[in-house]
Amino acid sequence: MTKNYEPRQVFLVLCIATAIFSLILLLFIPQIIADIVHHTSGVWQVFVPKGNFVVYAVGFFLIFLSLFILFILDIKKKSILLSILCILLSIIPFYIGSQSYIIFANDSISYSPIFSTEKKKYTWDELSAVTYFKAKEGEKSEYVFTFKDDNTITLEDNSYFGNIINPLQIKLKEMGIIFKKEG
Repeated sequence: MTKNYEPRQVFLVLCIATAIFSLILLLFIPQIIADIVHHTSGVWQVFVPKGNFVVYAVGFFLIFLSLFILFILDIKKKSILLSILCILLSIIPFYIGSQSYIIFANDSISYSPIFSTEKKKYTWDELSAVTYFKAKEGEKSEYVFTFKDDNTITLEDNSYFGNIINPLQIKLKEMGIIFKKEG
């Protein structure tokens, strides 16, 4: 015998599965998309700013909401249109999240803040200092890159940063840039 499930039950299952998988995907999808969109030859690492994870979470929530609408309102013309609208709206946060990055490359450091069309690119000559702040208990260590125009970029010391630490130290020595350790 086969079971005959109501469409509402199917959408509930899809809704729950989307919620669970969204939480898992949120851990690595932003970095994968940033690498696909922004990684070129000569790039050491593409970093994803923390704010991107919130933007991606909004996108995943809209996908979840589209299925939840179909579950709650049943499959009617109005609910289908609302669901499609949520899916279409989810494209916006995914696009916005894919446009924000911090890139370390052979010749420059570039970044684009979230919710901004401004893209900044600094050559290594424009970097004035790098400061490493050792973490206190319960916190994470971080690197602060200070440029000659007093702009700064702060990056958490994590495994992604560990991938570029050797080329970064070589570049800093080569360019004669100050590297300070504090804390």
